[in-house]
Amino acid sequence: MEEKKTIELLNQLVTISEETEYCIAVHDDFCSHSESWLQKHDPNCDRESALVEAAKKAFEDDFKEAIKHLPDDIQDDLMDELSDLDDIDYWWELREAVGLQNGGSK
Repeated sequence: MEEKKTIELLNQLVTISEETEYCIAVHDDFCSHSESWLQKHDPNCDRESALVEAAKKAFEDDFKEAIKHLPDDIQDDLMDELSDLDDIDYWWELREAVGLQNGGSK
């Protein structure tokens, strides 16, 4: 049985779903292209931004799953705190939790 991948964020232990792991891996693969390829195929970073947004949405679903047992008012507060975080606040930890090394994003 494969060990579940987790990350602690806002004092909550969040199990990372296969969807989140997949989205992060797709982003990593996309960003592994050469700088010239990225400039040609994604000059305004629209594709990369869409991949990041998909990963954030998937992780948000994971976070909701992790806190669903808490009272509604606490869930609301935690979701507000999550939305207030800058992506970079947890992006590298999330990548590391799914087994990717730092780097790979332009």
